Amino acid sequence: MKSDPNIITLDEVLASGGADKLSLRIVEDPDAADADWRGFDFHSLVWEVRQFDLWFEKLSITAADFQGGSTLCRWVNALYRWDATSGIGIIQVGQETLPDAQGVVWAQYSWCEWDLRSNQEVAVLRMCKSPFENPDGTKRAPRIAPG
Repeated sequence: MKSDPNIITLDEVLASGGADKLSLRIVEDPDAADADWRGFDFHSLVWEVRQFDLWFEKLSITAADFQGGSTLCRWVNALYRWDATSGIGIIQVGQETLPDAQGVVWAQYSWCEWDLRSNQEVAVLRMCKSPFENPDGTKRAPRIAPG
């Protein structure tokens, strides 16, 4: 899957034991790019398993898969940790709101337990005030996509 040079790994976490890795991949949005700013979209969540020195894809949840039946646009914004045995990860989900009275659409962020095997939310752990919060509410530095 990663052969497209526009797909960038923004975040990744290893499960305990280090043989399973969960990666958050994004793709540059060419329509949003200009000289001063680059835009990115959620591409996929990828579960990889290490065999010797090589990583092999076990499961991939594309942006379309993650959207599922939701009528509001949603995406994975950050990873915190996960358990390869249960397939449950703690991820930060961004989701657009319905337009307000002026027609403005906002983004709401939350930390959720997500079942990667069934691609569904298990529980909302915390609603965030900003996308730059850890699950415990402390601030984290904004990430900058490489390149």
